[in-house]
Amino acid sequence: MAKILIAEDETDISFIVETVLIKNGHTVITAFDGETALAKATAEKPDLILLDIMMPKMDGFTVNSKLKENPATKDIKVVIMTAKGGMKGLFDLEKKYSVNGYMEKPFQVNMLIDKVKEVLEGKK
Repeated sequence: MAKILIAEDETDISFIVETVLIKNGHTVITAFDGETALAKATAEKPDLILLDIMMPKMDGFTVNSKLKENPATKDIKVVIMTAKGGMKGLFDLEKKYSVNGYMEKPFQVNMLIDKVKEVLEGKK
């Protein structure tokens, strides 16, 4: 299965997502702030990053920009997770930020599983 980095500062959400992913056979790496997420992405080269937008030290948009600027990390798949409702209606996150998907929190566990599978299989 895949190696997935969860970049999420809310420990409860991170724990739930981690538990679901591990139960589905994935290897999980966690980061609770943007700087750590960027460092772990660079060192670990995960297959997918579930990236929160509002995080301490560095927001998710900045993390994503830095990932895309680095030849070693530019091809890592990224799914943005945010509690900022309605953002997708304001602009197309996937195109603007060159990400592979978008999930609005809170989300159902089956939605998470489906999105991860979709992105990893290249359907998105």
